[in-house]
Amino acid sequence: MKTEGIRNISIIGYDGAGKTCLAEALVRYGSPDRALKEIAPTRLDLDNEEVKRNITLSTKTTFTQWKDIHINILDTPGFFNILAETSNSIAMTEASILTVRCSKPIRHYIEKFGFMAEDRAKPLAIFINQCDAERANLDEAMSSLSQEIKGKLVFISYPIGVDTAHQGVVDILKMKAYYYQGAYGKFQEKEIPVDLKEKIEELRTQLVEVLAETDDLLVNKYLEGVPLTEDELIGAFKSGFAKRTFFPIFCGSVKKGTGVNVLLDYIVSCFPDPTTREWPSKVSEDKMEMRRVDASEPFSAIVFKTTVDHFQGKVSYMRIISGIIKPEDIIYNSSKKIEEKFATLIRIDGKNQIPLTEAVAGDIVAVTKLKDTQTGDTLSTSEKPAIYLTMEFPKPTISFALKAKTKQDEDKLSNGLQRLIEEDPLLSYNRTTDTKELLLSGMGQAHLEIAIERLKRKYEVDVVTQPPKVPYKETIKKSAKAQGKYKRQSGGRGQYGDCWLELKPLPRGKGFEFTETIFGGAIPKNYIPSIQKGVEEAMLEGPLAGYPVTDIAVNVYDGSYHEVDSSDMAFKIAGSMGFKNAYSQANPVLLEPIMQLEIVIPEEFLGDVIGDINSRRGKIQGMDPTPRGNIVRALVPYENTATYATDLHSITQGIGYFTMQFSHMEEVPAQIAQKIIEAYQKQKSQQEEEK
Repeated sequence: MKTEGIRNISIIGYDGAGKTCLAEALVRYGSPDRALKEIAPTRLDLDNEEVKRNITLSTKTTFTQWKDIHINILDTPGFFNILAETSNSIAMTEASILTVRCSKPIRHYIEKFGFMAEDRAKPLAIFINQCDAERANLDEAMSSLSQEIKGKLVFISYPIGVDTAHQGVVDILKMKAYYYQGAYGKFQEKEIPVDLKEKIEELRTQLVEVLAETDDLLVNKYLEGVPLTEDELIGAFKSGFAKRTFFPIFCGSVKKGTGVNVLLDYIVSCFPDPTTREWPSKVSEDKMEMRRVDASEPFSAIVFKTTVDHFQGKVSYMRIISGIIKPEDIIYNSSKKIEEKFATLIRIDGKNQIPLTEAVAGDIVAVTKLKDTQTGDTLSTSEKPAIYLTMEFPKPTISFALKAKTKQDEDKLSNGLQRLIEEDPLLSYNRTTDTKELLLSGMGQAHLEIAIERLKRKYEVDVVTQPPKVPYKETIKKSAKAQGKYKRQSGGRGQYGDCWLELKPLPRGKGFEFTETIFGGAIPKNYIPSIQKGVEEAMLEGPLAGYPVTDIAVNVYDGSYHEVDSSDMAFKIAGSMGFKNAYSQANPVLLEPIMQLEIVIPEEFLGDVIGDINSRRGKIQGMDPTPRGNIVRALVPYENTATYATDLHSITQGIGYFTMQFSHMEEVPAQIAQKIIEAYQKQKSQQEEEK
């Protein structure tokens, strides 16, 4: 295989548009020996969750052949929670195909996928699917596309009839009509239907004008009335498509196989091959270099996906940037600066794995049993290392608190979560220091539910989930002084510690300060650390509602000691007592975490989103209109963000998205604080009664 003979495409689009079925249809036409008899269910739906939900939950790879060209196909998720994986898959290919229904599509989803391709600077083609579906309406589909895709749209193929009248397609550039007999029957080339000739001529004129505009020489020739040859038009297509000067539209039905052969023709003749791009590689902290996609260069590749197979172990999917890889090679992980040895070199074809003897620059393959390599790592040679910075993983927006159901589950939980995250970098987990909970975080409620289902099915770990606890804190609003005195006598040596403490509030975010201003040796210096330790332990569970205390300064300014009975333990207890005594007089209050949200939404949902933010005790900080929607900045109490990802999806029909990060701590409103304090006191009383 030669690099120039490879095409890499990603199929993108919202769920239900037919992405996976289009991938299967491309295989069926180009590689009938590997094709299924039926298009659905497909070979690419690998997980039980995908079959159950009838959606693609992670990128799948397959391939086909057409006119001696090898076509790698990435079938990407359209699921709103995990579109970051789709964006990363687009980065691995030279072009994307947006699949939409031949009806009124989900408009804003089209816009989102269009922007993804734009962000990755990738050519974008459109396949209007389901032209044979009941109530198919090409005008509605085009109306949505025209509103959401910012650029010139031109038909390359046009349906011969829609709905029950759908029989085939016309290749507008080549002026050929294809008719199809039965589902995936042989197609025949015939004359363009008489009733379509005028429409096709009009569309061809539009196409030729757009293609001519890609080259000054062609423009002059066209304006002079000289017909452009087919080769000139194909050349203009290749050039203009690569530069994103227009977006070609193909039509058909993947269920019947109509129009798929035309799409394949243009993939091999007009879509860019891997040599048309260069990849930026990080050489040092402040220096980048461009790597050519060339088999004669040293090996380098980026790992864009990881799965864990019960038989093969870890499987690392890679896009080869340069060089050649063979099964006996030892490779260098330049991201982690370690050597790695893999077990097998394979091509992934849905559920199947095909052993390879080598793979060249531009290809998409996989290797097994790389020990330390993770998604996003760069593999190369140690002599000429490369680091490609193409993978982007957004921060999670929602978390579940997990608790293992049994001791056996608890023993396997950490390993199971680690495996989940290897396969899905959009997940993360950590144990919080404040609430001591194990949190699994992801891009939405459904995303986490699917992960938990996979944790149980694949790694046999069963967990109970609940909303995370709010990490409240306590602080004081005024200064106070109090004594802490601990005295015990029980025969023999006693215990004696006595200190006076002053508490003062600190500005938000300052944490804790401890000082001492003892004069005259009232307390020996060696006991001061014990007093501080007692204070710090008391601060771990504030007297008000049991939450950690913060933003407070404590000063030891007086006290007394006993030459025989004083000890570190006595002064530690005295420090704790003094803190609690002063704390109760210092007007203690509860603090809650406030989160900074940045929400991107279409104009039509602005009022509903602002109303929802207000209902969550949120404060709107500002709004900015952008080509991609309105950006709303807001501050919202953490307590009211647990369900926000799900609620925003519902309000905006799956279109709105947001980022969230901690902003600051703020005093809890008195009415809400009172309920929290009463609940804590009640729980504390019950625990004391049980003792």
